[in-house]
Amino acid sequence: MIVGEFLRWMAMVGPEQRASATGPLVRAWLGGDLDDQERQGIEALMTILLDDPDRRVRRALAEVLADAPEAPHAVVLGLAQDEEEIAALVVGRSPVLIDAELVDIAALAGETVQVAAAGRRPVSPALAAALAEVGAAPALVALIENRQAAIPHFSLDRIVERAGHEREVRQAMLARAGVPIAIRQTLLDQLAASLKTMVLERDWMSEERIDALTREAKDKATIALAASAEPQEIGILVAHLRARGQLTTALLLRAACNGNIRLLGEALANLAGMPAGRVSALMAEGGEGPFRALARKAGLPERSHPAFWAAIEVNRELHADVAAGALDDAAFTRLVTERVLARCPGDADAEFRDLVVMLRRLAAEAARDAARQFIARSLETAADEGVAEPANDDAAAEDWNWQGNAWETVAAPAWEDPDFDTAFAEAVRHAVSGHADGPIEPEAVERALADYVFPEEAEPAGEEGAPVEGWAATQSEDDVPAEIYYARGIRAA
Repeated sequence: MIVGEFLRWMAMVGPEQRASATGPLVRAWLGGDLDDQERQGIEALMTILLDDPDRRVRRALAEVLADAPEAPHAVVLGLAQDEEEIAALVVGRSPVLIDAELVDIAALAGETVQVAAAGRRPVSPALAAALAEVGAAPALVALIENRQAAIPHFSLDRIVERAGHEREVRQAMLARAGVPIAIRQTLLDQLAASLKTMVLERDWMSEERIDALTREAKDKATIALAASAEPQEIGILVAHLRARGQLTTALLLRAACNGNIRLLGEALANLAGMPAGRVSALMAEGGEGPFRALARKAGLPERSHPAFWAAIEVNRELHADVAAGALDDAAFTRLVTERVLARCPGDADAEFRDLVVMLRRLAAEAARDAARQFIARSLETAADEGVAEPANDDAAAEDWNWQGNAWETVAAPAWEDPDFDTAFAEAVRHAVSGHADGPIEPEAVERALADYVFPEEAEPAGEEGAPVEGWAATQSEDDVPAEIYYARGIRAA
């Protein structure tokens, strides 16, 4: 009876009245205070409303049913295939839809629906794998920022492969907890490639110079990345670098001069095919002869062996001072590098001359860092003693700020170019001594890379709550459920 009356009434009223009546009708069905015949009649009405020509009616239906676990499956599935704004309501929230349906919907849907699917609480590994394969960049960002999304590691790899060139995707990935160190290193490579493209398009320097600059910047940022890694991640990073041809003599010597003996040890173990524990013990207590044998087995150039051994010896000697806080990072690097340079042969061949140039540049960087730290400490002391900052003199105040806060000026600018990565644009803009068309300071680019790899801690977008555990730690594809293989089989057209 109710079905016939409602249909006759709907035929006589406009879409706004139909939309207003839909919500109360559906809520009455959800409330459960109806007999079986009435419930069956209203469910039939909901199915008919899926074909209402006015979107406001269908939207009203979706808004009421989106969160209801008892909603009719046929109605919810029909709404999920409606226009994007309506479909997104149920795709993003409905507990009625199963993973297989969500995977199919994500494969065919537009960006709005994909974003809604990526924001579900939670997102299963199967749905995450499907979105990694076909999702638009905004959907990938929403997925990565969703703390309750269980994203397998191979899906994170796929996201980087498909969309690592997108700035927003990179930033979201770098800010997500638990992203494997190898993926972070890959993002660093893509960031450096973006820098090269930007500089070449601006015609600021030759391709040879930007290649050298980005190579050193990547090495420096890679060492910083390794320094922050968990012990079990270093071996993974080393294997990743070796597979990509980036485990170079220059990188390892820079690591040793920066005190990252753990990275050097893992690299030598990998290259020589020896247990990491045995190599670590040799580097901690062994002599020069056994080390040279290890370096030879690892394939390091013979001419570089004295430099590596000098770095290891100085690291041993200064270990106690570093542990006691008597040496800061800049002073430590400068001492190690100067000692290593003293061991370098004066008649070095072309290959080793490149390492000598790198070491001299590293020593100069350390000296400049030490000078900046000295100036900063001096300014703090002056402030504590009541020495005021220059007042009523804009030029003097600006100069004071530049001397005492040089890196703040580089790292926190207000300029932004939407066509290029902000991190690089900021570094270029503010590392040219105040002139927009001046030369690029290598230190500024390196700082930008490091700042980008280690962004300030930020709360991910979305609801509070612990991330989904388990699948986020998947390192291999063993024992992966069949629905994930199905999801990964989907490819964007």
